[in-house]
Amino acid sequence: MDHVIVSPFDRTLETATRILKNRNIPIEVEPGLVEGLYMCEDPPGYESLEVLKQKYPLIDTSYKSVMPWKLPREGYGDDACTGRVAKTLDGLAQRYPGNAYRNSRKTLMLVSHGAPIGAIHEILCGSWKYVGQATVSKFVEVQPGKFKKELSSDSSHLSDQSNLRPW
Repeated sequence: MDHVIVSPFDRTLETATRILKNRNIPIEVEPGLVEGLYMCEDPPGYESLEVLKQKYPLIDTSYKSVMPWKLPREGYGDDACTGRVAKTLDGLAQRYPGNAYRNSRKTLMLVSHGAPIGAIHEILCGSWKYVGQATVSKFVEVQPGKFKKELSSDSSHLSDQSNLRPW
């Protein structure tokens, strides 16, 4: 993994921290990956980067997020986050341009929530997909701007695969 990009909510930062364990890979906090804003307080309730850094030492405070820390309002419903997620993915693609067709693949791991992951499925592969909690989806760029979905809502790493709630 070259970059680990994570929503600023504690539950995603905890997940990323556990995944990384003793690896020396910094966490890049990206507000563009927060869950659908219609389910959040206004503004969304995540702590400042400085407070998060105290709780999660792997956070790279020099990372400049694609989306602003205070996000603009969105519509109601899970799919309302699709535009924000698309802007986030575009910004990450510009920032980290390495890819398989140039033999300079950059591996990005995104840790996010159900609605943004559903939006990522739609943006990269054309159809929305509700995924279970703590599941893994993997997309590989096979041509410029063309992605292959290798995993979707995979739960094989979980010892308890019940009640993952993929609505």
